[in-house]
Formats: sequence, structure tokens, C-alpha cells
Amino acid sequence: MLSADPRLFTFDTHFRFPGGEEVSAPQTLRFMGQDELRSFLDQADLEPIDWYGDWDRSPIQSRCPEIIVTARGRR
Repeated sequence: MLSADPRLFTFDTHFRFPGGEEVSAPQTLRFMGQDELRSFLDQADLEPIDWYGDWDRSPIQSRCPEIIVTARGRR
């Protein structure tokens, strides 16, 4: 399935069980920038603690492959 929104990536995961049963589960990933993610956290009443640009905890830069954030509930 293709999306008109380039920030969305939709795909199916297929499972085959030992008895021969097959199940397909559609999934959609949504990609967003740091500002949009911060807005989502605010709406969920979460406070960002750390922002990383990759799983190695490197800082966020313009060409980072990921945005990893740790957050906690606001008090």
C-alpha cells in the first residue's frame, strides 16, 4: 500500500505458524521531526529528558538517522 504522505510508510508483516496458519498484520510507521515529536509529547503531558540522534546516544544533528527521546510524565 502506498501513502500520499511521504512521512508514512505502510507495510504488512506476515506470520506463518507451525500448523500452517498464516496471518498478515498491516502496520504504518509515521516519521516526524523533532518539533512535531515535541508537540506530541506536550499533548501527552510528557516532558523530554534526553534527545539522541542514533541508538549510540550521539547528539541530534541535521543528518541523523533517528530521533530517540526519553521522556517522563510531568509532575
